[in-house]
Amino acid sequence: MKQEIIQQLEDVWEVDSGFFWKLRQGDFDKELYNKFLVLLKSISFEGRVNFKPSRFIIMVHTIIYGMAKRTGTKRYKS
Repeated sequence: MKQEIIQQLEDVWEVDSGFFWKLRQGDFDKELYNKFLVLLKSISFEGRVNFKPSRFIIMVHTIIYGMAKRTGTKRYKS
């Protein structure tokens, strides 16, 4: 995975223009959603990894948490 993918994942949260920023404001942007899905599908862990894995894990976890919070879904079963 390249550093560019990490940057693209960070851009998903960009104030006023990122998919998750807009979603948190109640604005579902289908075009940004589709771009985000393409980005996720492009991620590969084959070969050399030149980024901090912890950064990737934190960003993905934040996405899951943000989506669960936005939809009112519980993350874990009690």
